[in-house]
Amino acid sequence: MNIEAKRITHEVADTLGVNFRDIMSRKRSQRMVEARWYCWLALHALDYSCEEIAQMWSVHHTAVSHAIRRIRELKKIGEKRTASLHAKLHHVLDVKSHRFRYSVKLDGTVYVSSSKELNGMSIRERALAEVDRGNCEFVTKVISAGNIQEAA
Repeated sequence: MNIEAKRITHEVADTLGVNFRDIMSRKRSQRMVEARWYCWLALHALDYSCEEIAQMWSVHHTAVSHAIRRIRELKKIGEKRTASLHAKLHHVLDVKSHRFRYSVKLDGTVYVSSSKELNGMSIRERALAEVDRGNCEFVTKVISAGNIQEAA
């Protein structure tokens, strides 16, 4: 599991008042299953495929696609518990707050930007998640007020 998935799982666990280890376990209580499903939904909203999510969680990809489809169906019909959980987890499910834009120069340099102000650690965590996914190598520079500094 990459850093981004761990962060999302911790946020879901904290918000729903469940233990991180319980979400990661095979427990099948309603609270654990819902927490797990919302972690998957948040990751899917960040453009992770069902196969990638399934691999991180050591489950079959059809379990992930079923969970995402079921949450969307329940939300569409206005099921109260689903609406309540969506409201509680809005900060995790809000894709715009997690979105980053990338531009790649001809020399292979990747520039990351966001619509909100980010601290260097947030950008670093996102970059590490991309490295974990095998999408890039890790080299960062923080650009602020015209100054370029190497990120540690």
